Amino acid sequence: MEAFSWKQIDHVHLVGIGGIGMSAIAQHFFANGIGVSGSDLHQNKMTKRLEAMGCKISYGHEENNVPVEADLVVTSLAVAASNPEVQATVKRGVKMLKYPEALGEITRDYKTIAVAGSHGKTTTTGMLAKLLIDAGLDPVVILGSTAGFLENNNYRHGRGDILVLEACEYYAGFLNLHADITVIVNVEHDHFDAYPLESDYLEAFEKLAIGTNPEYPVVLNVDFKLGQELLEKIKDRKVLTFGEKDADIILTDYNLELSVPGHHNKINALAVVAVAKILQIDLAIVRKSLKAFVGTARRLELKEERDGCVIYSDYAHHPTEIRASLQALRERYPNKVIGVVYQAHQHHRTKELLGEFGVAFKDADKVIIVPIYAARDSEELMHEITPQKLADVIAAHHRSVSVVDDDDALLLTLVDELVKELDVLVVMGAGDVEKLIG
Repeated sequence: MEAFSWKQIDHVHLVGIGGIGMSAIAQHFFANGIGVSGSDLHQNKMTKRLEAMGCKISYGHEENNVPVEADLVVTSLAVAASNPEVQATVKRGVKMLKYPEALGEITRDYKTIAVAGSHGKTTTTGMLAKLLIDAGLDPVVILGSTAGFLENNNYRHGRGDILVLEACEYYAGFLNLHADITVIVNVEHDHFDAYPLESDYLEAFEKLAIGTNPEYPVVLNVDFKLGQELLEKIKDRKVLTFGEKDADIILTDYNLELSVPGHHNKINALAVVAVAKILQIDLAIVRKSLKAFVGTARRLELKEERDGCVIYSDYAHHPTEIRASLQALRERYPNKVIGVVYQAHQHHRTKELLGEFGVAFKDADKVIIVPIYAARDSEELMHEITPQKLADVIAAHHRSVSVVDDDDALLLTLVDELVKELDVLVVMGAGDVEKLIG
């Protein structure tokens, strides 16, 4: 793709501006003096924030949403070529980029730290961003969630030369980035619609690592099988490994005190230690910053206490993530009754990992399956993979599993009923399940 400087743009229009990544780059453009407009189907917290800043947001998609002064249009990956705003842009001959392409152009102007991986990207990016702030490096931050230390935002406009962001692997979007330091938190086959084969998935990470600035090492977790395979594939370049054992940076060498629960977060924190070594940040600053980090939204986020029951919200939607989150809760509440309301994300993913889902809930005392969040799923798959089928697989390994049908009245009262019998409740999934707790 022909390079251009985003700093020369006068006005950018973003189609799908309410998404977590799109809203972050919208703020970046705005903070750098570029006019910003956008559109989305519905208003949300991020569009409200952008409107309060002075950005014009349209709801629904129409040709005339694209202002005449727009000299760049950015679309989310979910926006189809048939979208009327896309068609209007093509007619006018205005430059158009997909979100990963636009993000890649932004990274050209910074020393970019890209955090990639199948799980834990948001938490690790958050930990790292807070460290860079605490170390006085004043970074630009693009986060895949919101965080308290970012004033409940997903973006920070730093004045330093470092940009830290999440690098999403979906359809190899992260290969658009110009990364100086790449952190690979873990690698485990996912996004089956984009990568039918595990080898395709691994190859995308290999290309990311090889394309990273050779001046710096790639930071790689070697605890996972695919992490070991990736290390072998990129052994001819600089690599700084971390993990439980047999790595350059291992858990037993660092007695890190964290405020976020879970063994998986101790491993995530090692990635931050690795980057700190590369940037020569004092370990005392690292320890203090990691201890002060309290997490990000929807990553085992403590929401409220209701009728004596502690309620969490969590984004876990892969069996590995579910196991890690429930293990973390069991460690924090060893003798409490823990329940999980789980909304599977994608019928396709659920089918591919059905057996693993079956054994992922062992640390919960009660499992409630709600309707699956469909995304890019065929009608055939939606009929084949049902909440009941998922529940039946889990029930083979778990004593208390139930299904709540797609009934608004039942769903609205579900949490109120559960808090009467549970000590801890986690509402879990990457779709819209959080609406159950308001």
